[in-house]
Amino acid sequence: MLLIFGKRKLGRRLLFMSSNGVGVGHLSRLLSIARRLPEGTDVVFLTMSQALPVVEQFGFHAEYFPCFRSGQSDFDAWNEWLKLALDQILEAYDIGAVVFDGNMLYPGLCNAVQAHRRSRLIWIRRGMWRAGQKNEQHIELGKHADLIIEPDDIAADYDRGASAELRSQASLVNPIRLLESSELLDREESCEKLGLDPHRRHVLLQLGAGNNYNFIDLMDHVIDILSTSGTTQPVIAEWLTADVSLDFWRDVSRICCFPISRYFRAFDFTVSAVGYNSFNDIISFGVPSILVPNLNRAMDDQAARANFAASHGAAIHLESPTRNELEDALKMIESPENRETLSSNCSAIAKPNGADHAARLICESSGLAG
Repeated sequence: MLLIFGKRKLGRRLLFMSSNGVGVGHLSRLLSIARRLPEGTDVVFLTMSQALPVVEQFGFHAEYFPCFRSGQSDFDAWNEWLKLALDQILEAYDIGAVVFDGNMLYPGLCNAVQAHRRSRLIWIRRGMWRAGQKNEQHIELGKHADLIIEPDDIAADYDRGASAELRSQASLVNPIRLLESSELLDREESCEKLGLDPHRRHVLLQLGAGNNYNFIDLMDHVIDILSTSGTTQPVIAEWLTADVSLDFWRDVSRICCFPISRYFRAFDFTVSAVGYNSFNDIISFGVPSILVPNLNRAMDDQAARANFAASHGAAIHLESPTRNELEDALKMIESPENRETLSSNCSAIAKPNGADHAARLICESSGLAG
C-alpha cells in the first residue's frame, strides 16, 4: 500500500543522495540523519563519493554514480545520464522522497523527480557559502525542492554568503553531527585502537584530502617543529577521498578511519582545516585547535569559521601561516592551561545536534511520520 501525502501517492522508501565533495561532508550529514530515522524506515543511498563503503559500514545499502568531474564529462550530457539512472532507481526502489545533500541541485536530479509523480525532493543545503561566488544557478534550482533544510553552523553569525539571505525559505535545524559525545571512545581505548601511547601527547593533523589544496609545506613545517621539541607526537589523518597517500614522513603515524571524531579523545589538540564537519565536531567536542582554512575559491567560507572561533577564544586561527607563526601557535597550545581555556570556550559556543530534528522534518515531508 502506498503512503498518502495530500492528494499524491508517495513511494515507500527514501533515497539519500550525495554529491562528491572534496571530503566526506555531504555523505556524513546524510548518514547522521539516516541513523536517526524511526526504526524500520527504508533508506537507500546513492552517492558520487569514493567513500561509499562507509555507508555499508553503517548498515545501509548504497549505489554509486560517478560525478561528472570524475570522467571529465560534458555537464549537459552527464545530467541526461543522471536523469536516466534516477528514472530507473526511483521506479525500482519505489522512492517517496529524494534527500539530496550537495552544493547544487543538478538539473538531471530535478527533472527526474519532477517526472516521477510519487517522489518529492528535499535539499540539505548547508550555509557559509563564500561571498562573491557565482551561485545564481544554485539558488534558482532551489525552486524545484519541496523542502530545503539548512543545518546551522556554529559560526553562522559570520555567514555572508548568498544562502544567508534565503534562510526564510528553509527549515533550520541545529548543526548536524554524526556522533554524540557519548559515542566517542575514551582516551585509553582510542589510543589502543589507533596504536598510540596513551601516556604521550598527540596532535591530530587533519588538513583535508589535498585534492584542491597543497598543504604539504604546512604539514612539513608542523612536523619539523614538533620533532624538534620532541614532546608531542604528530598523527596524520588521511581522507578517504584523497587522491594520494600522505606517506612522505616515514616516522609519523597515519590513520585513515571514519568517523575520525570517534577517536578525538586520543588527541590533546588538533591542527585542522575548517570544513563544516571538522569545524562543528571540533567545537562541539571541545578539542583545542589551531585552525588553518582551505582558501580555495571553490570551497565554503572556512576563514569565516576560523575567525568566529578565534573571536570567542575557542581556537587559534592561522591563515597562510609562516613558520614563526606556527612555532608560536604550537608553543601556546602545548600549554595545558591554554588548552583547557580553549576547550572551555568551545563549550560556550557549541550547539546541540540537529540530526534528529532533520530526520523528523524529512519524515513529515515524505508522509512517513505517524
